[in-house]
Parts: sequence; structure tokens; C-alpha cells
Amino acid sequence: TSFTCADVGANTVTMTVTDVAGLTDVSSSTVTVLDVTPPIAVCQNITVQLDATGNATIIGADVDNGSSDNCGIVSMLVSPNAFDCTNVGPNTVTLTVIDASGNSNTCTSIVTVEDNIAPNAVCQDITIQLNAAGNAAITGADIDNGSTDACGIQSLTASPNIFTCSEVGPNSVTLTVTDVNGNVNTCTAIVTVQDITPPNAVCQAITVQLDASGNAIITGADIDNGSSDACGIASLVTNPSNFDCTDVGPNTVTLTVTDNSGISSSCNTIVTVEDNIPPTAVCQDVTIQLNAAGNASLLASDIDNGSFDACGIQSMTVSPNTFTCANVGPNAVTLTVTDVNGNINACGAIVTVQDITPPAAICQDITVQLDATGNATITGTDIDGGSNDACGIAAMTANPNIFDCTDVGNNIVTLTVTDVNGNSNTCTANVLVEDNISPTALCQNITVQLDGTGNATITGTDIDGGSSDACGIASLVAVPNTFTCTEVGPNNVTLTVTDNNGNINTCIAVVTVEETVPPTISCPNDTSLTASAGSCSTVVNNIAPVASDNCGISNITYRLTGSTLGSGTDDASGTTFNKGNTTVWYKVTDGSGNADSCSFDVNVFTIVIPPDSAYADNDSICPGIGNIQLMYGGGVMVEGGQAIWYDDASMTSRIGTGNDLSVTAPLNETTYFVRFEGDCDTSSAASTTVYIYPEPAPAFDEMAENACISGPLYKYSVTGLAGSTFTWSISGGSIVSDYGDSVLVDWGSVAGTFHIAVTEITINGCLSDSVSLDVTVGGPTVDLGEGRIICEGESVTIIPTGNYSYQQWHDLSTGDSYTADTTEMVSITVYDAFGCMAEDSVQVTSHPTPVVDLGNDTTLCGQMSLILDAGNPGAAYLWSTGDVTQTIEVFAGEQFITVEVINPGGCTGEGEIHIQPCSPRDFFANIPNTITPNSDNVNDTWQIDEALAYPDIEIEIFDRWGKLVWRSSRGYSENWDGRNMNGRELPMDSYFYVINLNDGSEPINGTVTIIR
Repeated sequence: TSFTCADVGANTVTMTVTDVAGLTDVSSSTVTVLDVTPPIAVCQNITVQLDATGNATIIGADVDNGSSDNCGIVSMLVSPNAFDCTNVGPNTVTLTVIDASGNSNTCTSIVTVEDNIAPNAVCQDITIQLNAAGNAAITGADIDNGSTDACGIQSLTASPNIFTCSEVGPNSVTLTVTDVNGNVNTCTAIVTVQDITPPNAVCQAITVQLDASGNAIITGADIDNGSSDACGIASLVTNPSNFDCTDVGPNTVTLTVTDNSGISSSCNTIVTVEDNIPPTAVCQDVTIQLNAAGNASLLASDIDNGSFDACGIQSMTVSPNTFTCANVGPNAVTLTVTDVNGNINACGAIVTVQDITPPAAICQDITVQLDATGNATITGTDIDGGSNDACGIAAMTANPNIFDCTDVGNNIVTLTVTDVNGNSNTCTANVLVEDNISPTALCQNITVQLDGTGNATITGTDIDGGSSDACGIASLVAVPNTFTCTEVGPNNVTLTVTDNNGNINTCIAVVTVEETVPPTISCPNDTSLTASAGSCSTVVNNIAPVASDNCGISNITYRLTGSTLGSGTDDASGTTFNKGNTTVWYKVTDGSGNADSCSFDVNVFTIVIPPDSAYADNDSICPGIGNIQLMYGGGVMVEGGQAIWYDDASMTSRIGTGNDLSVTAPLNETTYFVRFEGDCDTSSAASTTVYIYPEPAPAFDEMAENACISGPLYKYSVTGLAGSTFTWSISGGSIVSDYGDSVLVDWGSVAGTFHIAVTEITINGCLSDSVSLDVTVGGPTVDLGEGRIICEGESVTIIPTGNYSYQQWHDLSTGDSYTADTTEMVSITVYDAFGCMAEDSVQVTSHPTPVVDLGNDTTLCGQMSLILDAGNPGAAYLWSTGDVTQTIEVFAGEQFITVEVINPGGCTGEGEIHIQPCSPRDFFANIPNTITPNSDNVNDTWQIDEALAYPDIEIEIFDRWGKLVWRSSRGYSENWDGRNMNGRELPMDSYFYVINLNDGSEPINGTVTIIR
């Protein structure tokens, strides 16, 4: 009987007991149910927001995370439950849970109080001036117009807060107001930046050159010598800026410099004007003729083509200015032009000197011979008869001057005479061309065949191998040019070559005469013959061929292929031919090696007489028992043959040879075949059949393959052939009764696997193979293993091992496993399929689990450290740092620290914390940016709590002009109170600070404002 929370108090319980015979009895008792289990208090961390008044309250349900009790929770109380601004951050609260029976339990959680109310940001517009360097800076206090926050303002930050010339004019600036709890609000102010400093005008003296047109222009940049303005120069203006030839020499010039804000200043300097541009010299080419004396002269004006200069030309000269016959043709001359300021320039021209008198041409007649190529060439000097010119002859050319075979005979040729100056004259001459070169005779060897009449004829072109003549060949003649059978072989033949001009040459060629007409041959027709019985061959006669040749036969040969192989000469008659088809090949050859051939087939048949009968000495037998004798009668054995036995009709399974063959008795009815197999033939087969008695094969039809130890008798029976007897055997246990085809077996009290076997003998005496059956004797087994230890809140699933079919646990459940989550004894009873039973039990013990809390992730900077406590005194500890104590101290630097806590009961708890990397700039981001040193003991000094983490810290304070006004001692042991290093109060203003941590990190910059 089970009870629930509804049964707390006294309960009457009736127990009914029933025995195995079905008899029952009843008894009553009072069971008082008590609830002494405290509730399970489960907390959760929460975050609450302060309201506008800076207050917040919570109730127990806010931090409850699923607290429970087996009989229900009555109330949940949390303490403390009210918070104000002083509680901003994490606060530990206790939740007390009470159930209906007055049992209670507690847990703790962290209530994080947050102030998320933004401050009130109020801005004012201001005007500032850039300094001489073009810079200006402001602080948040400069544009603050009374920003407020209920919990106090931590800092005032202006962005942007630094201005340069690029920001001249109105600029939108954001004031960020941050309260002491990190809430932020912003407003926007207009900061008007002004630039009132004039530029610095600096001049330099320069020299300028007039250009080709006599003018020069300068700009302000030409005479500027580094004029400057912090905000940039808008323009540089000179007066005067234009110069011409009248200004050559020194000139006073004023430079006016205007900055980007329209403010200007000026300076004076000297500009020296120079004219260094040479005049422009322009030439033209001219042509002149030599006079009768061969001379000519030239003036500068002859080649001037409009030379000019902006300031005027002083003089012009030309060189050279005289010419002779040696100068006929183009001549380079130079024109030199000088201007009024002494600048000089020159140009070049081409003066062409001409000679126009032609030479005297005088000719003579000549005779020339064509060369081996049929060509001849002449020059002008060959037909020159004394041509002359006063200035000398440059060239004499003949036309035509090249002759070939077509020009044999007289030819009119013109001589052209040209003097050194290109003047020319002509005359004509008679040129006689002659050809006296013999042709080139080239022969080639050839082969000719006699025709059917034994004759052959050739021509000169047949043996010509490329004979040639520059003027052409008139005829080619071969001697001799006819051949008969008597000239078979090589013959010398003369080739006579005559050219078109009657010149003659000869060469010798070898003419080989061949006879290629083949002889003829014819074969007998195909023939067939039959060999005597049992023989594989026979002799064949009368198979000679008929052959002829016009020049006589040299020899006849034959070759046998196919069933018969062989070769010989003349006639194959009388040769023995094997069974089958043989091809006879005849070949006839004449005296010149010409040949012809023919073939025919000879087919030889054989006669085969197979066995008359086949039989066995025993035609019925038990399968595979003993041997049988196989025999045959009659037939004629083939040549080289023997009797071959097979046990299949396809004649592929050969079992032996000969008569009276002994073979093992077959397992199945078998027909045996015998035939004669010889060198050239195989006979048909005779056969006999051997029959098989039925084969015994007993089979179990009643049996038990599993038996219980010390169990009942088990019956085993088999089926078999009618009239058979059976023999039984057994391993383990004993056969109590033997009924022939069945037995009763007692397997005894020993567990294991045994077997029972039986054999059968038929009425024909055939013995079966032994048939056996494995029998497993035993009972179920179960094992729950060793005792289990679990930790609080855990459970263990117990899975039994063993051999069984059905199970029941101590709580009457029948699942495959049992799950325990508290201390208890777990037991099981198992059964197999045959009703056998086995039991086992195991103890489950539950221990509490350690709780580990290392706190929230945090950041350590500088020399800060943190003590981590894993709690659970008396436990074993294993930190990721290698420590094994309950508490350890950690220092700055990013690290993930874990700890494993193992209590005496072996239960394990884990904790971890992330020491985050420190950014000094972020670490100091929330330091105060204002102090109010008015002796009210509130914010009188610049207190920087973060400085405690850096023992070597040094802080410097600068005014807005960059002047150092205060420096701390190393370690910042005394807070800055708004005074300078001489102890004098500094005025209300914003000041720049530089924090040097002296640990290798970058300095930290910012502003702090004094408000009085």
C-alpha cells in the first residue's frame, strides 16, 4: 500500500494474505504518515531597477527558481526586500521556503540593483578664438549650462573638444553627461570658432626673363618667401605684375598676402627684368649656276626668309658665300642674326650649285661568245670608242647589255654616257653574238622486257638522263636500239646528243633486257577416298599436274596442308593421306624464275564399329557402399584407340578405361557409358544402369533442446524407413528407456551442453550417418553487479546481466532496468522459459553534491588581486592553476580559472571564473572629470580609486595652453586639490591630464574641470 501527502496523519490499513493453495487471512493496523522532509529551496539571481525616487522592492516569488515540496509550499519570504541608491550593484538576499507541515529551507541569490535613470543634460552656445598656432580646446564644463542628476554627475565630456582652422565658424558639439552609475545623456551646443590673426608677409627679390614677344608676367608665389598664416593663405597678389622691354633692369614690386579669413598684410621687393631671348633666324634654300669660269657668290639677304626679333635686328651674315665646280650640288650655309641686345641666333639653308653641259659620246663595234649557260654580258666600256666630258664622266651604260641564244647574230646596242653632274649623251654600236659550246650528254640505265615474240625496242629519250644545252637540243639517237632473247642481260648503248647550233656530244647507258612471261600449270579435280575399317589413312595415286612454258620448265614442286603435311618435287602420287581433307599445292618455275601454281583437295573418310553392349556385375547396391565391375562386348577398336568409360551422357565426366573396370558404388542411380576413342575417330557409346537402394536418413520429430537441471524425463523420437532398426547414444545424463525409434532421457544435475545421437540400418543393410542434437541443460542467471554510489540530485539505472526470460523487481515492476535516486536495497527475481528461478540484490547509497560559487567574472588591473574560495570544507580541491587548497589568490591578466571539488562521498562539483583582460584606458574611463575644491569635504580633491592598482602611477596636469601646472609623486599618494605645484589655487577652467602608469602601457589622456 502506498501513501501520499493527502494521507498525512493516522491511516487504517488492511492486509490480506493468500497462500499457494488459495487460502486467505485478513489483519488491520494503523499507519501514521508524517511529512518531515523540508522543502527544496531553489533561488535565481535577478536584476531590479531603482525607480525615479531611487527605491526598489522585491518579494519571495521574484527570486524563486522553482522551489518545491512533496506536500506543497505555504509561504516564501525574502530578506532584505527593499533597496535604494546605496545598494546599487550585487546584493545577497535569503529566500526562506515553508511547507504545510512547518518544514522550512533557505537559499541565497544575488539581487543586482541598477540605476538606469539618465541625467538631465543642459547645454549653452559659446564663442572661442584660435591661438597663433590655429588651435583651440574646450571642456565639457565650457558648454555645460547646469546639467543635473539625482545621484550626482560623474563626468562632463564635450565632443569634439579640439578645434583647428578647418572648424572656423559654427560647430555642433555634443555634451555627454554621465552620472555616478554610468547613465548617459547628451545635448548639443554651437561652438563658434574665430580666427583674428593676420598673415605674416615675407618677400624675396627675383629676376625674370622677357619671353619671345618681349613680355614677362609674375605671380605672388614668384616673390613670396614663406608668407604664412595658421589657417592658410587665400591669395598672394603682386603690383605691378606685367613687364615689357621698357622695364629691363630693377623694378620695385609690392606683395599683398590675404588669409582665409580675409585679413591681409604686405611687403616690397625688387624684380629685375632681363632680355635673354635670341632673335628668330629664318632661312630659305636657293639654287645658283656656276658661271663660265665655274664660280658663283651669295649674299645674306639671298637666303634670309624673314628673320625677326621683338627688340629689333642689329646685323645678318652668311657663310660660306663663294662656290666652285667642287661645290656642284647641295651646300649647307649658315645665316647668323644678331639683335639690338646682343643676342645671337642662326639658321641653315641649302644652296644648290648646278652644272648643265652634256658630255661627248663615241662608240665601237665588237663580237661576244655565249657561255655554257647560253648567256653573254657586256659593259659600256666594251663598246666605248673614246667618249669624254670637261668635268669628267661618271658612268657609261650599254643597252641591251645581256644576250642569250635568241640573240645569236648581229645586235644594235646604245651607249649612254653620263658626266659627274648627271648630264648625258648617246651613240650606237654593232655587237655580233656567237654560240660554240657543245651540249651536255647525260645517260641513264634502264631495264626493258621482251614481249611475247622475244623482242624489245628503245629510243634515245628512253636512256636520256637529262641531257641539256643552253640553246636547246635538236636530236637524241640511241645505238643499238633493238633487242632479242639473245640479249637478255646488260647491254651498252651509245646516246648521241646534237644541239640547235650543230654542236655534238655522247654518253653510254646500260640497257638490261629481261624475260618475265610466266609458265602455266593445271591440277587434277578434287577427289574423295575411304580407308579400310579401323584405319586412319590411305595411299592416293594419279594426281600429277600438267605444266608448260615458252622457254622451257626449270622445276615442279608440291606441298601438302590440312590433315596431311608434306612436300616434294615433280608428282605427289603414291603419298599416304590421313583422314580428313588435305590440300595439294603444285608450283612450276621457268629458267627466268617466273612461276605459276594450282591446288586441289583430297578428302579421306574412315569406318568406325562401336561396342555391342555394356554391363555391370551388380546392378543394385547401397549408395556408396563397395565397388562394381564395368564391362563391354563386341565392336572394332579404332587405330591407336582404347575403351573410355563415362558416368554422364554428355561424355564429359571420364571415370576410367578398358574392359572389367572397377569403380566405387555410386550414391545415386547412375548410367555408365563406354566408347572407342582412337587417333582419328571416336565411336558411338554403349551403356548400362546401376540402381540404388533407399538411403536411410533418420530425423528427430519429438525433442527438447533445453532442459532444466534435475528436471523431469525428456522424450526424444525419430522417423525412418519401414523395417529399420535404430542405435542411440548420449553424452551427459542417461537413457532411462529405449523403445527403438524413441528414448526417455534423464539429464541429471550437471549444467552444460550435451548431445544425443542416433543411427538407422535398413532391411537392405544400408547404414545411415549419425544424426545428433545438442541439448542445453541449466537454469537462468542474473547479476546486478557491485553496490552503487550516487550524488544528491543524480540517479543510477541498474541493468541486470545474465540469461533469463522474465524479471520482477522488489517493487513488483517488470521493466528491463531499475532507476534509483535515493539510498535503498534493489533486488530482482528472474525466470527462464522453463520456469527456473534466480535472484540477486545490490545496495544504492546517495551522497550530497558540493556547491561551488567563485563569483561573477571580473577584471583585475595593475597590482590588484582576488581571493577565490571554493567552499565545502573537508573536500579535495583541484584548481586549473595546479593548487589543491580551498582558497587561492589570483592576479591581473586574462585567465580562465576552474576548480573541481570532490567531497568525502566522492561527489564532484565544479566552478569557474573568467579574469578578463585589463585595458588601462577602459579601467580609468570612469574617473571623475570634475572637482569642487570649496572646502565642503565633498569632491574637494581628485580622488582616483583606480590609482591604488598601480603603485608606480604618475599624473601630470596641464592648462589649456599646454603648461605643466601640477605633477603627482610616484604612486599618487596624495590627491590633487586643484592647486599648482606652488600650492596656489588654480582658476576655474578645464585642464588636461596625462596619466603615466609606468608599466609599459600607453599614457592615458583626458580633461578634468575645476568648479568653485
